[in-house]
Amino acid sequence: MHRWIAVISLGLMPLTAAEITVSGETNDLVEFGTAVIAEAKFKTNFYEGKLRLPDLKPGKYTLRLSAPGRQITETQLVYPLKKKFAVTMPLEVRRTQTVRLITHDEKHNVSKHMLQQHELKSVPATFGDNISALATLPGVNRPGGIFGPLIIRGAPDTANRYFIDDVPIINPQHFGGFQSVISNELIDDMTLFSSAFPAYYGQALGAVIDIRTIETMNKPTTNLQVGIISSNAFFAAPWSIFSPKLPPLPADATPEQKAADLEARKQANVDTGFFSISGRVGYLSLLVPPIYKLITGKEIVAVPEYYDYQWKARWYLGDGNRHAVSMFVFGSYDTFTLIRKLTDEEKKERVAAGENPDAGDLTVFNDISSHSQSVYYDYKPSNNVKLRTLLFNTLIYSRFYREAPGRALGIIDVNTRPNITGLREIFDIYYWDRKARLKAGIDYQFFHFNSSGTTQQIKATIPSGQADFNNPDHFDIVSVAALGENHLVSAYADNRFEYKGFFVTPGVRSDFLARSKEATVDFRGLAGYKFPTNTTLSVAGGLYSSFAQTNWYRFNQASRREARVVTADYLSAEKGVHRSVALEQEIGLGVFKVEGFYNNLYNQMRNKADPDLVQGIYYDNSGASLARGVEVSFRKSLQENEDGFFGWVSYTFTRADFSDINRSYPFRYEQRHVVKLIGVLRWGVYELGARFEMFTGFPYTPIDGSTCISSCGTSFAQYSPTTSGATNSANYPLFHRLDIRFTRKSYYSWGSFSWFIEFINVYNNEPKVRQAFDSSRPFEAGSNPTLRGPQTPLNLIPNFGFEWKF
Repeated sequence: MHRWIAVISLGLMPLTAAEITVSGETNDLVEFGTAVIAEAKFKTNFYEGKLRLPDLKPGKYTLRLSAPGRQITETQLVYPLKKKFAVTMPLEVRRTQTVRLITHDEKHNVSKHMLQQHELKSVPATFGDNISALATLPGVNRPGGIFGPLIIRGAPDTANRYFIDDVPIINPQHFGGFQSVISNELIDDMTLFSSAFPAYYGQALGAVIDIRTIETMNKPTTNLQVGIISSNAFFAAPWSIFSPKLPPLPADATPEQKAADLEARKQANVDTGFFSISGRVGYLSLLVPPIYKLITGKEIVAVPEYYDYQWKARWYLGDGNRHAVSMFVFGSYDTFTLIRKLTDEEKKERVAAGENPDAGDLTVFNDISSHSQSVYYDYKPSNNVKLRTLLFNTLIYSRFYREAPGRALGIIDVNTRPNITGLREIFDIYYWDRKARLKAGIDYQFFHFNSSGTTQQIKATIPSGQADFNNPDHFDIVSVAALGENHLVSAYADNRFEYKGFFVTPGVRSDFLARSKEATVDFRGLAGYKFPTNTTLSVAGGLYSSFAQTNWYRFNQASRREARVVTADYLSAEKGVHRSVALEQEIGLGVFKVEGFYNNLYNQMRNKADPDLVQGIYYDNSGASLARGVEVSFRKSLQENEDGFFGWVSYTFTRADFSDINRSYPFRYEQRHVVKLIGVLRWGVYELGARFEMFTGFPYTPIDGSTCISSCGTSFAQYSPTTSGATNSANYPLFHRLDIRFTRKSYYSWGSFSWFIEFINVYNNEPKVRQAFDSSRPFEAGSNPTLRGPQTPLNLIPNFGFEWKF
């Protein structure tokens, strides 16, 4: 099955001269696809079954069509074309129903990047993970290099929202960035809105990642993947595997028996639904520590462990299978335990250095589990109307424990239990000869939150960056106990209109939070024009709102005091304004794009220390940020199992500044200049992929002084670093990395087997990511502090894996 990954910033619609109709076997129009005429070096996308082709010289041409969930179809064209011409694209999975509800808008794409599933698996340094592959695209980076949350267009990860089949996901990746919590084989398509997304999506100020899972399966399918850090298993089959097989028809069968047998076989071929079960288990402790020790000569004390699971079932009902009921259950579990006790020899060394011998002991425990359940009812009364009703629940349990004897931070022990229940009603209606589309809906979400325990915070009287972690007078013990409920009601509508080359999509969204009794109204929109030269110019933007009290990324921060934001009645909604413009030019089989964005967020929540509060916890809306930039890219595509070269190259400039009442400073994960080159060469059963990235370092606040804190004037003097207060005024050095991957795939009667080997950061370049201050010496420019790499460096990373498909 072809699975398309649609990555969207802002968007466009094809238009050329001669028009043909593209439909399915039941005459339903194909919603979206790609058309290629190789002889004419022509490539374009088509929507709603309307494909416009260029005027070509008389002769024969091969038209190649591809679309999500449908078989690749090739048709011979003879120019000049007939006035009425149609192409039928069969489903990859044969079924009579057409109930699938596409809730994301493929056309809201001011510059759309299309990535196929087979392309994602070919890109090095993604560990075969779809979400990780998004980091190869313009405007997307990860603070941890190949791991970590996605930072998109200069917005913090807390401003992004993830959805799986319309269910909000609190923990989309294991431990914030290792791998996604859902099997790749279960994913049908994935859409990234970098900014300026439609009104359908709410409570996001940065980007939206919308993941859709498969909705049909025509035969039993098994997939097993084994890698260096985890293994994944997937099995799916139609319900028909449990139906008895029809006996062969006797040679002397009567006409009545033949007719009955034919009808029985037709009924047996009707798709009644499917089920799937999948899961992943991580085992970093099995291979990572020995490989790390082999490469660096050092030992890793502890690594995280995780697993996830998914079960999905779908039943098609009624005449024409226009009704469908689905159940989807998925979850994940992450755990990390670190117990470090200094030896007697290490304690003696600390005493000799004038340090507390107990300060090196450390115990850390972090346990996060997530469980989601959802039930769907889909109804398609006609080809122009689609309806979906969804009920879901997500429960999270998180505990963070930290004990550091001899240090000021002491014990931190926080338990949180957020629970979200939601009900959604979605309408998708076409009219005006399918040149207009109304997508609307209403939501209700109930948030129940319970937290307990204590954490610590730096006292308000301590200057920024000058806290001494060995001085208990610099910290306050803070309770994070909270119990609260929030009710969120939403309504939204996007209405798209098309006329010749013009298209426009006005939208509006309103959200009401019962706790603060505040209602927001956000107007958004998209407009553009596609020229006959396959050049598209479009703009998009609007207003965006989010309530901090229902921001699940904030109240799931187990080790921080932000959990109590759920009961902050006095906070108003966080706001944002997005503006985007895009120019896209199709050049043969490639696409050249230039995109610009200017996004400012205001009324942002900030943590404040209020001396009038016993616990010292207070929030306000004093924060703001401004992100602007330009993305330039060129991409060449390739079909699955087709030999040749595909890849993309991009340059991104991003400037992101944060501010509050007293200051303005660069975002800590800002990368102003980023160059990405991805290329894959495929020939026969072999494949060679390469990925090169070069980017400026993250900002940091430089240490520019020191203060003696103990044993001053002696050889045992200890110094504490100080800063001038110029937050993030310097940048770590520019960094670049090259990754290479080699894959071989073999085909057998039972299926296929493939293996790969890759090297991440092949020339072992180490990024500078921290300042190392020697507390036994005072500050000295150029020598103390020094810029160093990660404390547990593993720069050159080998990776290998195997995949079986049955």
